[in-house]
Parts: sequence; structure tokens; C-alpha cells
Amino acid sequence: MRKLRATLMATLALSVGGCGYNTLHMQDRHVRVYWVDVLNQYQRRAELALQLVAAASERALQDNETQTQLSATRASANAPRGSLDLIDKPAAFAGFETAQAELSESLARLLLAYESESMGASDDDLRYLMEQLERAEQRIASARSRYSEAVRGYNASVRSFPSNLTARLIGYRARPDFATERPKHVPSKPKQVGSRIARTKPRAVCLASVRRFATLDRRSAASCAC
Repeated sequence: MRKLRATLMATLALSVGGCGYNTLHMQDRHVRVYWVDVLNQYQRRAELALQLVAAASERALQDNETQTQLSATRASANAPRGSLDLIDKPAAFAGFETAQAELSESLARLLLAYESESMGASDDDLRYLMEQLERAEQRIASARSRYSEAVRGYNASVRSFPSNLTARLIGYRARPDFATERPKHVPSKPKQVGSRIARTKPRAVCLASVRRFATLDRRSAASCAC
């Protein structure tokens, strides 16, 4: 009886949903490609975070709060890397999001501690790393947006008749998505010192960016769903 039911299901899927196979296959491929891009961008940010920690550790950042944030950022950046199969494991996907949110928060706190030291205006190396982190956040936002757009189209096909019959037959399942899309970066105005533009503009812009992205990462990690 079960074999007969399986045969009938396969025949029905191929007859009414066969045309959806190519669409599902293409959508699945797009989701995987864009997810790899997300992983690459997060990996790049983790590498930059470790470089920033190493550079800051060599500077005169000796107060307890700063050292605490250096340790927290180092630990978050060294967290296990994401993998391709996370998009097939909703719980692991949510855990990955939580880890990225923690790194965002650690970076935001580290930059706040760095600001309190008032030693970055003439430190070209640290300023360069923070500018690179800002660009990394922007690339992450773009990669997440592309993945979300692709996975929404894929999930719609997986859940809609008659392509859902084909998806069930082949083994395609709905995949997790980011709960919140991160906004595009809006640069802040440079600080003014008398009649001169402060040299700390890149640092201030980066700090504002990381703060916004840390908040959104927390929200996304808390409500991440398929």
C-alpha cells in the first residue's frame, strides 16, 4: 500500500509539478551561492576583528574595561565558522546568527572603549582597520539582503502547489531566513573642531555603523525563523 501511494505521489508530482523542477533546482542553487557569499563576508569581518584586537593590544590601551572588550572581541571572532549546511539546519542557523550578533556587540563595545581612550586621531593603522570594518559591515548587509531575497523565492516555491509536490518528492525543504534586513549605511556628518573638520571622522562613522548593525543582529538572532 505504501509503495502504491509513493508511486501515485511521484506520478502526480511529475505530471502537475514537473515543470517546477527546473525552477526549484535553480532557486536552490541561487540560495546556496548567496549563502556562501554571506559566510565569506562574515569570515572577512572576523579576520578584521582579530587584526583590530591585535593592533589595539599593542597600543596604550591598558584600562580594565578596554582589556575586557579586547578579550570578548577576540573570543567572538574566534567562534566556530559557519558552513554551507547551516541553511539545512534551522537551529544551527539561529546559533550562527547569535554568534554573529555577539561579535557585533563586542566590536561596538571595543570601539566605545577605544573612543574613551582618545588616542585614535593620529593612529593610521587603527583608523584603517576601522574603515575596513565599516566596509565589511556594508558588504555583510548586501550579502544578507541577496540571500534573503533568494530564500524567500525558494521557500515560496517549496510551499506552493503544485511545486510543493515536486519539492517533497526530491527532498527540498524550506530554509531559514534572516528575520530582519539590515539597513543601508548612512554616513554621519564629520565632527567639527573649531573651523577644522576633525580627523576622527572614519572612526566616528565606523562606530555608528557597528552600533546600528549590532542592534539589528541582536533582533535578527532573537527572532530568526524559517
